[in-house]
Amino acid sequence: MDSFMTLTNLKDYECVQRFLREVCRPIRAREMHQQVEWELLSHLDETVAQLQADAGHELPEEEVVLRAVERMGDPAELGKQFHRAHKPRTDWLLLALLALLTVIGSVAMYAVDIAEPRFYGYLLRNDGWFTLVGGALLILLYFTDYRKLHILSWPLFGGAAAFLLYAIALPEKQVYLHWEQLRLFTPEQLIHVSPYLLLAGMIGILHTSKWNRAPIWKMWLLFTALPCLLLLLNLSLIPLLLYAVASSAILIRGSRRNLFPVAGLSILSAVPFLLFVNTAYFQVRFDTYFFRLNSFLHPNRNPDGNFYNQLIQTAIHDSGWLGKGFASSNPNMFASANELILTYLIHSMGWAAGLAICAAILLFLYRLAAISLAIRDPYGKTLARGILLLFIVPTAWNIGMTLGLLPIGGLFLPFIGYGGLHTVAEMSMAGLILGIYRRQPMIPAPQQM
Repeated sequence: MDSFMTLTNLKDYECVQRFLREVCRPIRAREMHQQVEWELLSHLDETVAQLQADAGHELPEEEVVLRAVERMGDPAELGKQFHRAHKPRTDWLLLALLALLTVIGSVAMYAVDIAEPRFYGYLLRNDGWFTLVGGALLILLYFTDYRKLHILSWPLFGGAAAFLLYAIALPEKQVYLHWEQLRLFTPEQLIHVSPYLLLAGMIGILHTSKWNRAPIWKMWLLFTALPCLLLLLNLSLIPLLLYAVASSAILIRGSRRNLFPVAGLSILSAVPFLLFVNTAYFQVRFDTYFFRLNSFLHPNRNPDGNFYNQLIQTAIHDSGWLGKGFASSNPNMFASANELILTYLIHSMGWAAGLAICAAILLFLYRLAAISLAIRDPYGKTLARGILLLFIVPTAWNIGMTLGLLPIGGLFLPFIGYGGLHTVAEMSMAGLILGIYRRQPMIPAPQQM
């Protein structure tokens, strides 16, 4: 008897159909059923070929197929094994690190409340509300199929860009909703979290067939230059820096051939950007940023401006290994609840606590990087890389600023400090990457989709 069967022929046999149904029944990840079936059919095909060779093609076709099915083993047990391999998974280490950083942030807010009751006194309570909102979004995104965000790509990107355009015309960045000192949904805070929405929308759009083949200059103009211009017109240099780095990296990583075009376009755009910022209009509005940068670059020429940098270094130097004591006050330190929270924690709790906090943050970032490498789905992998960049850039800047390697800027540590909507956005991004990782075993391999 000649070799007669293909995988499709095998599936026509009732015994094979029954076997496949029984194997797939315990597997809750329905998307994996087709992949599991083809994997089993491939093994059956090999077994049938072996039986045919051993029997010298003397057995009837139905008998060969039936014996092959029997050799596959107990379908119920196979189904349990496949279910264990394709059930949702949780990265408990990342979740534990996130919880640890959140607790550290709450302890820090409590300490600043005690140390500076004249200026604060509400940080822990308000930070708790933001953490609750962020935690709810984390849970929602963890259990939601992240691929559904793909259809929201244009609304996310377009909505964020439209808000930035609208915010330019606002005469004042007044508070739209507040509860005592709990400031929610101010234009400033929404502008500062806009890079998260813009980047999520951009990644989804780039994973459509139309834009995946678009010229690099067109993608750069729409997804990098336009949002950066809107952020500049909103006088938001920190979100501009964050989004420019993340969006450029995504464009470059999408195709290695994009490295030089994106780099060239970014360098060329830097010239009009610097000329634009150097106008009298922006010099007045960016006075604080220019003052800090000039003081950092030329400390001897501007000793008054370098005063804050010296205060930071003095506070760290004098803290020692154990610090000045929990919730100790430093009247010379400004912004101790947000961008200088690491400096304050080192001042009050010592170098040992500062090293431990930095180690926890770096381990969190390392785990994020490991997860992004483990993700197979192209859309999910790019989202994870974008989230990683949004955590790395502010962390690196804040630690560098604390060590005196970078000028003082409004970039916060993740989950530590009074970030307001930053906390909500960061917890949402953590929930999204946990959800992406959770669903990977339930998604067929890209080459088989």
